[in-house]
Amino acid sequence: MKGRHDEVVKSIKTRHAKSERLDGFSQALTAQSESLTKFDAGLWGTLIDFMTVYSKEDISVTFKDGTEIHMG
Repeated sequence: MKGRHDEVVKSIKTRHAKSERLDGFSQALTAQSESLTKFDAGLWGTLIDFMTVYSKEDISVTFKDGTEIHMG
């Protein structure tokens, strides 16, 4: 019973953290006074957790929500 409780609490905390990250991204977008026409390092930082570069043609991007995109 305690194991299940701990699992549920962990899941709730994970979802709450994800919600906070998405709120941060939403606020960053809302703060933009105009449409994006070029790279914005601050906005990029609200989305991306890390990138892994295996080679020039082989790159993996991991977003803060855990989504991973592999290019290469």
